[in-house]
Amino acid sequence: MPDEIDPEIWALLRDAAWQVDPVPPEVTDLASASLRLVSDLQHAELVFDSWSEQTNAVRSGEPVSRVLEFSRGDHTIEIEIDRARRPTASGQVEPPGHYEIVIETPLGETARVDTASSGGFVLDALPAGPARLVVLQGSAPLVTTTWVLFVTTA
Repeated sequence: MPDEIDPEIWALLRDAAWQVDPVPPEVTDLASASLRLVSDLQHAELVFDSWSEQTNAVRSGEPVSRVLEFSRGDHTIEIEIDRARRPTASGQVEPPGHYEIVIETPLGETARVDTASSGGFVLDALPAGPARLVVLQGSAPLVTTTWVLFVTTA
């Protein structure tokens, strides 16, 4: 019995296995998404999270709103998430200017909004699960936040 299997036989076995039991598309999608999660070398760091301060609690102990602040170089993104109705948010990009805000989840883009000339923006819906904001100037990404949970199921 030979010590090594011929590479051609391995190729035939691999092809047969792929045809009989292919990787489900959702597994491939999640694997790609996980690579996007770890491949972000240039991003704005979360520098403030009001939930860590626990200063905005109501009787139930759950904060009604949440303020997050991200920073990278000269750029700051502040976002206030309002949980009183459905999860919505308003925010501000500094320095002021016309930007486009993209909300991304690991599976892709969920929404786009334009800022006012002041840099202010409103997000009518936030995704559950991990998400990030990408600030575009023109078509070029200017700042990308770290991944956070804007909305929790708690």
